[in-house]
Amino acid sequence: MNAIKKYIAKRKSIVFLDLEGTQFSHECIAIGAVLATIKKNGEIKKRKEPFKVFVRPKNSIGKYVEGLTGITSKTISQYAVSFKEAIASLKKYIGSYFKHSLYMTYGSHDIVIIGSSIKYNLDAPKDDLAVIQKNYCDFHYVFQQYVKDDNNNSLSLVHACELFDCLENGKHHDPSCDAINLANLYNAFIKNRDLLFERYKIVLGNFNHLPKPIQSVVQKLVKGETVTPEFFDEAVKKEINND
Repeated sequence: MNAIKKYIAKRKSIVFLDLEGTQFSHECIAIGAVLATIKKNGEIKKRKEPFKVFVRPKNSIGKYVEGLTGITSKTISQYAVSFKEAIASLKKYIGSYFKHSLYMTYGSHDIVIIGSSIKYNLDAPKDDLAVIQKNYCDFHYVFQQYVKDDNNNSLSLVHACELFDCLENGKHHDPSCDAINLANLYNAFIKNRDLLFERYKIVLGNFNHLPKPIQSVVQKLVKGETVTPEFFDEAVKKEINND
């Protein structure tokens, strides 16, 4: 799995990260994280208890996000800290692993939230945030290269965890729960090679950018059928002759 190896090579730890943001300004309103040390083969060796902090945005949360996350203006007024304080707390949670960890999210929107939060918070700790941005991996980008649904669509984090039978009980779009689910999915992806093998074959069979003769060969192979040189010749002739 070269797509993931280039990210975890020489790494000893991963911070599985999930950020929730406001509906319109995309400012951070919550951060969830799970720090894990990893073995040489990438499997999780040990996890720390999950981290969660609510963050006070400069703009309104938005009704859709409130309904999705359960985070309301009341939550923010009672429990939230500034973005600067939230990053300081995250850094303290990660400890000595902070500068050398891989920061893994499911999708690229978490990095968008960091960028937006920097824009709205002039006192944001840019050097610390640059560490996260520099050592960042979008696991969804890696995962979808090998696993999609039967219609060739990308899977949400919840559906991906269901497929790999590693879904954490808890409220989805709770950042700490989503960080746990991401850690679970990553570890299942590394360990469950049999399921990954079967799902990757489906992705290959549905790959639409191959030349048609090669695509027809791959589709037969995915179905477990024998492909002969004669079949390949006929597929090439059919494409040339437009039959």
